Amino acid sequence: MIYLYNADLPLTAHHLLATLQKHDIQILYAVPYALKLLAEGEEGIKLLASLETVMFGGSACPKLIGDKLVAQGVRLVSHYGTTETDWDYVRPTAALLPYLRWEEQGLDIYELCVLEGWPSKVASNRPDNSYATKDLFEKHPATPNA
Repeated sequence: MIYLYNADLPLTAHHLLATLQKHDIQILYAVPYALKLLAEGEEGIKLLASLETVMFGGSACPKLIGDKLVAQGVRLVSHYGTTETDWDYVRPTAALLPYLRWEEQGLDIYELCVLEGWPSKVASNRPDNSYATKDLFEKHPATPNA
């Protein structure tokens, strides 16, 4: 069953908690602002930690919030359209690596480009038929391909 948050309700910690408590939700997919609201109180953090998975998308989750939630047992996952991620770094599987190119944009910041041959790529915006995502990343200081 999928439950969609009532768009007529303001996005507040009170309404988020009430919704999560009222329905049998096991996987939460939310924007980072909703996680921030829930992370501001002990009840919200405990509720998030009780879920099977907490996913976020739409923007990056601030590091302080993500670290706080993960330290309290929340299984936090970035939903960037990848098959293997942790909350803070994208880690594509070995099968995807041949189809990804990280183009340095300066100051150790890289733009992700998806190369020809990836079955899920449906558009190209480059002469070589790659797709520049306009998404910027920094490399993990110790973990390869993260």
